[in-house]
Amino acid sequence: RQEETETERNRHEETETGRNRDRKKQRQKETETERNRDRKKQRQKETETGRNRERKKQRQKETETGRNRDRKKQRQEETETGRNRDWKKMRQKESES
Repeated sequence: RQEETETERNRHEETETGRNRDRKKQRQKETETERNRDRKKQRQKETETGRNRERKKQRQKETETGRNRDRKKQRQEETETGRNRDWKKMRQKESES
């Protein structure tokens, strides 16, 4: 009877050890899953940040291009105005002489 009890106790301990091992594995699995989820989130965040950075650069580039276009137009207009002024002055001089 005592032997039987010892055998049962051993069997019970082995079962408990097995359960603990399984629980530990499960926890590790869940922890790993969490880590992977976190890593994935982080990568997505970084990718998104990268995309935003690229979009921002592109917008700045386009804005700058637009400004340059506007400046160029302005200079052309001013040059044209200047030419008209000069041409008008020359015509007045010719008329006077």
